Amino acid sequence: MRRLNTDILGSFFWIVVGVVFLMGGIVANVGTLRKPGPGFLPVIMAGLVICFGLTLLIQGLVKKGLPLPRIIWRKHLVVIVSIIGYTFLIGLIGFPFSTFVLMFVLFGMLFEGNNRWVKAVFSAVITAFAAWLVFSVGCQVPFPTPLIFRG
Repeated sequence: MRRLNTDILGSFFWIVVGVVFLMGGIVANVGTLRKPGPGFLPVIMAGLVICFGLTLLIQGLVKKGLPLPRIIWRKHLVVIVSIIGYTFLIGLIGFPFSTFVLMFVLFGMLFEGNNRWVKAVFSAVITAFAAWLVFSVGCQVPFPTPLIFRG
C-alpha cells in the first residue's frame, strides 16, 4: 500500500476547498457569461483550485514521496479560530478594527525576535488601513455599522 505524502494530502485538501466553493458559487447563482451572477467568480476560481488539486494529486501519485512530517497543530488551530473569530468581530467592532485584530494575531505568529510584537502591531495597522482604503474608499463598499456603535 502506498504511503500518503504531503502532495497527496495537500491535493485532497485543495480539492475539498474547491468543491465547497463550487457548491457555494452554484447556490449563489452563477448567471451567464454576458450577465454573471454573484456565484460566477467563485465557480471559476473553484474550478481552477480543483484543477490544481488534481494536478498535485497526480504528481503525488507518480513520484515517490517522503512520509508525512509531524504536524504542529497549534499554529493551524490559531489561524482557523482567528478567521472564524474575525467573522464575528466584523459585526461587533467593525471592519477596520476586526481586520487589525486578525492581522495582529497572524503577524504575531509570523514574526520572531525581540521586536516581534512591535512589528506585528505596525504591520497590522498598515494592513488594516490599506484594506480599509481599498474597500471603503477605493471600491466604496458599504460596511454595516458595528454593533457597539448602534444606538
